[in-house]
This record gives sequence, structure tokens and C-alpha cells, in this order.
Amino acid sequence: MGPFSRGERLQNIRDALAGRGMVWLGTRGTDAQPLEALVRPRAIVSMTAPLDGPEWDDLEQYSLETATGRRVDLNSYSLDDDQRPAATTLKGKILLLARERQAIVPYRSAEFLAELPFTVSPRCLLAPFHGVQRLLEYKPWVEMQWKGRGLPGVAWNPIRNGDIERAKQALEHGPIVARTGLGSGGARMHMLHALDEYRALTDSQPDGYSYASTYLDGAVPLNINACVYNTGEVATFGLSYQLIGIKECTNRPFGFCGNDFLAASVLPFEVTSQADALTREVGRWLHGLEYRGVFGLDLLLAGGELLLCELNPRFQASTPMSVGICAALGEPDPFSEHVAACLGLPAPATDRCPALTSSAGSLKDQVPLSHVMYYNTTSLPQYVAARYQGKPDAGRLSCVPAANTQVDPEGLLYKGIFLDGVTKTGYEISTAAREITETLGLTPC
Repeated sequence: MGPFSRGERLQNIRDALAGRGMVWLGTRGTDAQPLEALVRPRAIVSMTAPLDGPEWDDLEQYSLETATGRRVDLNSYSLDDDQRPAATTLKGKILLLARERQAIVPYRSAEFLAELPFTVSPRCLLAPFHGVQRLLEYKPWVEMQWKGRGLPGVAWNPIRNGDIERAKQALEHGPIVARTGLGSGGARMHMLHALDEYRALTDSQPDGYSYASTYLDGAVPLNINACVYNTGEVATFGLSYQLIGIKECTNRPFGFCGNDFLAASVLPFEVTSQADALTREVGRWLHGLEYRGVFGLDLLLAGGELLLCELNPRFQASTPMSVGICAALGEPDPFSEHVAACLGLPAPATDRCPALTSSAGSLKDQVPLSHVMYYNTTSLPQYVAARYQGKPDAGRLSCVPAANTQVDPEGLLYKGIFLDGVTKTGYEISTAAREITETLGLTPC
């Protein structure tokens, strides 16, 4: 476990905060729950899914969703770019809280926060500099750096819009995956089988290029949380199966739909130790770029080989569940370690991936081990028209919008949380995961 118990580590972080309160700025308000183990947060500011529950009644909450009556598709939304009055008010509230001796913890760095370490205090923003993060979100640049370091990754080849011959060559050996240089959650990723599909796609590509790779049929999609420290150390946490393109959940062929830590718990030690080594190598590279704090990696296990697929320079949807597993095992977790790293503390332990991955299997039926994201797969905004009644031994729902909140196409309708596993491959979900929402109906707005 390293030199710190979980309790000692949390106290260590509280001491470093030196009396500062904490504020969560997140895509989902529900992701703030892990903060309570550290310091009861002063406020929760979110784009969607405000946190609900009696233990949080005395907190300040500011949600763009509540202010506008609308839940956006987070994979195509940017708070920095949103100039609506409600978004401007929300950003102003965050800046005001930072000036009231609060430490802001954002899910993802934002440009409007960039001034805070320079004008208020270096410790009022617990996040990497947004400019570094934006660089790391440009996938072709990241993949070029990985290739230069000899790291195994998915091979992506650029195709200029309208280059029919290059597209034809790419399709000669079967279907391809095509994407743009930017995008998250599987947005702007497409499966192409024929040249006509490529022609239709390039009409909407904003940067003049598509990037294509061979479709790796049967590859296992994996995900990991990790953290980079000032010392150059890199802490790793447990692996999960990633849920991709689930037809009951999304129209996006590679849309992110959740995680299953129980499914990953039976991965061979050789796989988990290789994932640990790859993640720490990526973390050391990030350290050289002055990146600090939490990050995630998407990987593919294809033909017995692990391939780097995508870097997530931020918190991930899998992070809160990883926190719960670590807490149940008495281990430091990725959420608190992000705060520790941003406060300049050293890592408690660095190579925990194999042990944490396998240990998740011992927690079945005790703590949440998988979650499924259900999106609006219709072409119109929808209201969620009924409340989930629950079933014996079934999961529970989170992130359910208020009855008067419209959910945009591909916006999150709700999230199912399970004490068991929900997938065997990452590309399908269990009967329980399919049935959990049968009492919820949709009404077009």
C-alpha cells in the first residue's frame, strides 16, 4: 500500500489545503461526491446532473441545467464557448468563489479560470494549465509523440478531405474507423464500410482531414485512471472494461457508455502489469510537459497486445467509481491524489494497477463496480416522463433530470449503477442493465 494508509493520506491533503474550502466545477454535479471524504465542499457548480440527496441540502449548488431547463450533449459542449447569460453567470460565480479562499477543482481545465493562479493564489485552482490540456486533447499530436517514444498504439493515417484514392486504399482490407483530430466520448468517430460513406463523412469534417485506422474486430476496450506528481512519480489505479457503442444507449458507433471494473478483475497479471507500465510511461511524458494531476487512458487489448488508444487529460466518468473501489480497499484514490498532486505532495504508491484491478472482484455486491450511461437516442429533445421504481437485486439510477428539463439528442438521460458486472466484451450489456430503465418513458419536448 505504500507509506500512507488511506486515512493518513486524506489528513495529509487536508493539512496541505491549510483551511481552504473546496468547490467542484464539473460536467456532472454528481461527480462531486468523492470530495466529501476530503473536505465538505462549499459549493458544487455543474453543467448537468446537479447532485441530489439530503446530506447535501445545506450546500450551494449552481447548475447550468437548472438555470436553462436544458441538459446538453457534453461531448459537443464547451463552457468556455458558451456566451449565454446563464453560462456567464455561472462562470462569474466560480471566479467569485475563488476569491473567497476556495480551492476550485474542475473536471476539465477551462480558459476562463486561467487567471486565478496569477491573480488570486497558486493554490486556488487545483488543475493543470488549460493551454497544456488543450494541446493534449489534439489526438494526432499526442499519437505522434507516443510513436516517437516507441509506445504501442493504434495506427491512425491522415486522409485529406476529398482524397478518394487514399480512402479507397484504406478500405481495401475491410471496414475502417475514421475520426477527426478533436472529439471526446466517441463523438466524431465513425465506422466506414464503403467509399460512399467516406464521401458523406468528409462534408462535415471541420479541419480538412479524417484520420483512419483498421477496425480491430474483437479488441477489448479498457480504461485506467492515473495521476502525475511534481516529483515525476506516476500513481496508477485499477483497470475497467469500457462500454463502447452500446445500441441501447447511444447512436454513436463508438460512443462512450460506461465502465465495468468487475469484468476487468479477471484480466491476466501480464495484461494489468503491462497496462501499469504503459500508463506510468505516459505519465512521465506528461510530467515533462508540466502536466500535473489526474489523467486517464483508453487502451485496446487486441490479439494479446495492449495498444494505447486515447489520452484523457482530465477527470473521467470512471473516476468516481474508481474512488469508491479504492476507498473500500483502504487505498488512496485518483480524486484525492489529483488534489494532492496539485498541492505539490509526492505520490503515496505508484504501481497499484495490478493489485487494485484484481481486488475489485472481491467487492462484488458490496460497492458499485459498473455503471451504464443512457443517452437520448432520438432526434428531438426529450423529457424523462416517469420515475424509476426499482427492482430487487437490480441497480439504481443516478443523474435523472428534473421532470421539466429537456434532454438534447445524445444528452445523458440517466446513469445506471450496479454492484455487479454488466458486460463480457465491452460492446454489450446484461439483461439487468437493459431492463433497469423500463419504467422510465420519454416525452418529446
